[in-house]
Amino acid sequence: MQNMTSFFRRSLVGIFLMLVFFTYSLQLHAQSVDAQALFMQGQELIAQEKYAEAIAVFDTLDQRFGNNPQPEIRNMIISSMLWKSALLKSTGDIRATIAVYDRIEKRYGKDKTIEIQEKVLEALGDKVYLQIEALDDPAGSLKTIERILKNYCVEPLSQDIRFSCVHTQQNSIEPLLAVGKTAQAIKTIKSVRAAELETFAETDDAVLSFLLWLADPGQITPQTLFDAIISLEETPEAGNWTFNMTRNHVIARLSEPRKTQATCFADYFEKYQDSDLLERCLTR
Repeated sequence: MQNMTSFFRRSLVGIFLMLVFFTYSLQLHAQSVDAQALFMQGQELIAQEKYAEAIAVFDTLDQRFGNNPQPEIRNMIISSMLWKSALLKSTGDIRATIAVYDRIEKRYGKDKTIEIQEKVLEALGDKVYLQIEALDDPAGSLKTIERILKNYCVEPLSQDIRFSCVHTQQNSIEPLLAVGKTAQAIKTIKSVRAAELETFAETDDAVLSFLLWLADPGQITPQTLFDAIISLEETPEAGNWTFNMTRNHVIARLSEPRKTQATCFADYFEKYQDSDLLERCLTR
C-alpha cells in the first residue's frame, strides 16, 4: 500500500510540474505575441512617417519587455532601440541618439549571442561615427573604440563581427592623428591593410594612403598619392568619406604647401571626385 501511495504522489507531482510548465509556456508565448505586436506597430508608424509616435511605441515595448530573457524578445528590443536611435539621429538630436547607444551597450554589452553582439557593434560603430563627425570628440571616440576592440575583437564570434572590428580600427586613424598619436595611427593603417577584408575597396586603400601621407610625408609623396587616385577603377562615391576631424585637428596645423595639398585631397574624397579638378587644385 505504501508503494502504491508513493507512486500516486510521484504521479501527482509530475502532473503538477507539467501544468506549471504548460502555463509558463503559454505566458511566454503571450509575451512574445504582445512584444511582436508592439514592434510591428512601431514599424507601421515609421512607414507612415509618424516618427514621434513610433518612438513612443518603441519606448512602451522597452518598458514592458526590456528585461525579458527570451532571445526572440531581446532581439526585438535591441532592434527597436536601433530604430529609435535612427529616428532621433534623423532629427539631429545627436546627444539623445548616443544616449540610446549607451543604453544598448550597458544592457547587451556582455551578451555572447552573435546576433545581439552584431547589433551592439552596429550601435557602437555609429556612436564612434557621431563622436568623430558630429561632435568632433577625438578623445571620446577613442575611448569607445578601445572598448569595442577590447570587448569584441580579441576573438570575434563571426565574420561580420571581424569586419566591424577592422572597420573600427580604420575609424580610429583620424582621432589618433587628431590627438597626436602618429606612430599608433601608422601602425593601425598597416594593420587594416594587412587584414585584406573582402569588403575593402580600392578607394579605402587610397584614403589610407592619404592618411598615411598626413601622418608621415616621408612614407609617401603627394604625386604617389595622386597617381593612386587617378588609377582607381571606380570613382569614389560622394558622401562615403568625411574629414571634419582631420580638417580641424590635423590639416589646420600643417604648413604650406602641405596644408593646401591636404585640403585638395580631402575635397576630392568628400566633394567632387574629379581627378582633373584635383590636379588643378594641386597645381594652382
